[in-house]
Amino acid sequence: MRVIHRERMHRRRGHTLLIAVTVLSICSIIVVLLTRTTLQRYSFADRLLLKAQADCIAESAIVRAEHELLKDPAYIGETWTIESLPDNAGTASANIVVGDETIHVVATLSSDASAVDTIRVERQRSRTPQ
Repeated sequence: MRVIHRERMHRRRGHTLLIAVTVLSICSIIVVLLTRTTLQRYSFADRLLLKAQADCIAESAIVRAEHELLKDPAYIGETWTIESLPDNAGTASANIVVGDETIHVVATLSSDASAVDTIRVERQRSRTPQ
């Protein structure tokens, strides 16, 4: 039978503690990096969604301008404000400018989310002759 002295046992406990602290530190670093990556991906997805919404608003503003031109050929444009967006996404507006040959739209979508401030989309389309 082998006898373990107290001094050897204390040294082994110290090594075990050092290994445990090292493993826990590495696990903590991995968790922090994974969390940061996930948050960045969510932010990117939010920004992509708002960009798609701003694109749709810009296209809708062009269709609106074409419709207004059919009703009133003297229509020169407006600032179209969207009052309520789904999911409390923020506020949206489209600045419509009708020129002699083109319809120019600048759509802005301001988000309530802290990660994304404002999305701005510009569209221009040639006017169809009346």
